[in-house]
Amino acid sequence: MVILGSPRFAHHLMQLNLIDEYKITVSPVLIGSGLPLFDGIQEKVNLKLIENKSFDSEA
Repeated sequence: MVILGSPRFAHHLMQLNLIDEYKITVSPVLIGSGLPLFDGIQEKVNLKLIENKSFDSEA
């Protein structure tokens, strides 16, 4: 299952320990704000970075 743009649903799955893999894309916020992905997590989650990619900016 892939969850795009639904931090509330992701929070529920995290609390139930049902997420096997996180793929996180960091994008600048242009308008407004959103819910933090790891906000309110009660237990420490040990994550292991497997891969990262950087992309050139076309500014």
